[in-house]
Amino acid sequence: MKKLFIICILFCSFTAVLSAQDKAADIKRLLEVMESEKMMDMVTSQVSGAFLQQARASVQGEEQKAKYDKFAEYVMQEGKNMSMKILNEEMVKSYDKHYTQQEIKELIKLYETPVMQKVLKLSPIINQEMMSAVTTKYLPEYQAKVMQKLNELK
Repeated sequence: MKKLFIICILFCSFTAVLSAQDKAADIKRLLEVMESEKMMDMVTSQVSGAFLQQARASVQGEEQKAKYDKFAEYVMQEGKNMSMKILNEEMVKSYDKHYTQQEIKELIKLYETPVMQKVLKLSPIINQEMMSAVTTKYLPEYQAKVMQKLNELK
């Protein structure tokens, strides 16, 4: 009887491990069809670019430029390492926590449709257009109004 109980426990444990691996694989597939790596690369490039721009301002001469180039390569590689760790660990954990495996499978089907692939393709372009409109059209007007109101408080 003990042997049967132990075999049952081992079988259930093995099944649970396989199920968790299947779900993690499904989540990674979902992140792939959502083009999450591209999104992470874009964010990392922007953040790394800000670091590099600050560092570049202090570079003078050819010797420092060579050091800066090595530094830039390091910053970009570390940014890529960080984004892959976030993608493969934190995002997988979060999706695992909030979605069932069946929901993940349904999301994969959804993101594989032509319309969602178009959404993924056009989202960065649309976001860039919106950011451009905000910074050139709306932000200056907003800043002027806020500054006017601030001056009225004095």
